[in-house]
Amino acid sequence: MTTPAYNGSAELDLTHAESWVVHAAVLAAIERTLDTGQKPMQEHTLREKVEENETFTGSELRRLRQMLATYLESAPERDVEPGEAVLGYIRRTIQ
Repeated sequence: MTTPAYNGSAELDLTHAESWVVHAAVLAAIERTLDTGQKPMQEHTLREKVEENETFTGSELRRLRQMLATYLESAPERDVEPGEAVLGYIRRTIQ
């Protein structure tokens, strides 16, 4: 799979529900990383950016897209729609 050429930055203008799902996805990624015995440095950086509503780089958006996709595979039903909306936004942004 080819990595998209997008290297800029973007803000995520999220609803409360979307923000909640992104946060849950990042926390799940932190837990998975800890379970492997590694330090979740990238994940903590993304968590901070989500919590502070900061701008994301292209590589951070790609990592966040991966975290969301993994989370949505087993997410509660209430998280699916807002999570898919964020995935769509990220995909359109990094094309």
